[in-house]
Parts: sequence; C-alpha cells; structure tokens
Amino acid sequence: MRKGGKMYSLMMDTSTNEIALGVYRDKETVFEDYIPAEKRYNAVFMKFVDKGLREAEIKVSDIDVFASTLGPGAFTGVRISMAAMKAFALALDKKFFGVSTLEILAFSAGVKEGRVTAVLDARRNEVYTAVFEVRDAKISLLGPGMELKKREAFLGQKIEGTVVFLKRDAFFVEYLRKSSKIDVVLKEHIEMSAFCGILMDAAKDIKKEAAYSAAPVYIRKPDAEKAQEKGIL
Repeated sequence: MRKGGKMYSLMMDTSTNEIALGVYRDKETVFEDYIPAEKRYNAVFMKFVDKGLREAEIKVSDIDVFASTLGPGAFTGVRISMAAMKAFALALDKKFFGVSTLEILAFSAGVKEGRVTAVLDARRNEVYTAVFEVRDAKISLLGPGMELKKREAFLGQKIEGTVVFLKRDAFFVEYLRKSSKIDVVLKEHIEMSAFCGILMDAAKDIKKEAAYSAAPVYIRKPDAEKAQEKGIL
C-alpha cells in the first residue's frame, strides 16, 4: 500500500558473509543496515526484517515490492533471501524483483559512462565476474555474461574501464599490484541503496509474476549435484 503516493520496497541480500537489508520510499532510504551472517540464518534474518519495519514505522503489508539478490554467492545464502522475499510477495499479493549481486556491485561503483567489471570471491581459488556497460544512467550486461573463473585467469586478462571488488575479498590486493593503470573501486557491502537504484529504474516493468519465474544465479553447481553427476550419490 502506498503512503503519500510513494512506493515502498523491502530488499535483502544473504549471498555473502553478511545479511543486508534495506527499506526505501521510492529512492529515499528509510532503513538500511548490514549484520554478520550466522550459520542459523533463519534465527536472525526475520528479526532483522522486523527491526527494519519498526524503524521505518510501517507494516509489512505497506511494502509494494519485495526484492532479493539472485546470486551468485553462497549456495544456501542465495536461497534464503530469495525464498523469504518471494514468500512475502506471494502471501501479500505484491510484486517481486530480483537482480544479480554482480550487477548491484557494478552499479554501486558510481561510474557514469563506460565499462565496469564486477568481481566477487567464489573461494576455491575462483571468482565470480561479469562485465557491464553503463550508458545514459542504465546498466547492461556485456559479453558472455556472468562467469566463474580461476583467479589466475582473471588476473591475467585484459580489462578496460573500472573494476569493483568487495573490500573484504583479500585477493584484490594482488590485482592492484599488477594493474595500477586500472580504476579500482572497493566497496564495503553489496549496497542495498544501489539495489534500490536499479529497482527504481525498472519500476514500471516489475511484475507480481516474477515471484514465480525468478531463478537463482548459482554459476557454480552445488557439490551435491556434482557428486550425483559423478555417481557418488
């Protein structure tokens, strides 16, 4: 339900080692916070949602759009925020919106025009990465799309424009040493305010049906699926 003609959105990310939550009135930040993720996500994130709604002084039924990152990231984490936001949208007959963590990271770099390469640590000596083009305040995915690469392969490739990392992904230091001519942006979080910016740009196209159709972006197959393919399970 809109108050004063404004659209309220609630968005969450649990794809990394923290839980991010934001509540927005159009592009205005009403609540935004980040807390360390724990193994028992379920015991934490609903309390976090309650806190956000209380501080925003609204009810969950006032939310017009529920949004979640789609990944890539931690397998369990990606599913948690998606399941929660989809459940709210379906139960309350509201809209759902999903965006990849890499797109949010790229958008948060603040580049006005040009290419942005977003990079997330995927562990196992690998990274999730994708190249985006920012033009006329719009961001679009380029090339082969989102990829899983060995760190050595990523560090050895030629990159144009800006590269954006999460500051806590320590391997970026190695990249900085090798690529001093590249513009590098370091971010503390998968920023919910950047997520809100992408959502507002797409507001006219957001549908309720997305709660059924939106799918997680894993890139790397779950270990159980790999084991099944090898005949181990």
